[in-house]
Amino acid sequence: MAEGPRREAVIQARSKLLSSTAGEVRYLAGLDLHMQPYRAGSKGGRIRSGRVILEFPDPVNSLIDHQLQLTFNAHRDGAVFAEEAMAAVTRFMEELITAFEDHVPERFKRAAPHPDGTPAVAQA
Repeated sequence: MAEGPRREAVIQARSKLLSSTAGEVRYLAGLDLHMQPYRAGSKGGRIRSGRVILEFPDPVNSLIDHQLQLTFNAHRDGAVFAEEAMAAVTRFMEELITAFEDHVPERFKRAAPHPDGTPAVAQA
């Protein structure tokens, strides 16, 4: 992508994504929580105040290869984590689209139609 405001907006959007809850996902990507022998699957689910709570690991900031590397002291809820991660991805996609919409190169902009509705010819 060429240098300029669009590139900077995309870089900023990516940086915000990686510093959000969604950025933590990359450290958990190699770990299959459902196949580990310790706290496997949804056995850790609990009902609190009429809601099913799936205990989720404390925040991680490096690659996790085995579930034994995880701690569970912050009492995070897996559903809340998933909602936060999806919200971060949604914000990223909206910022990415906005970056492209707000910084369209001149060569791709259409000329406004004439007052009578006939299309204008784009200038080369």
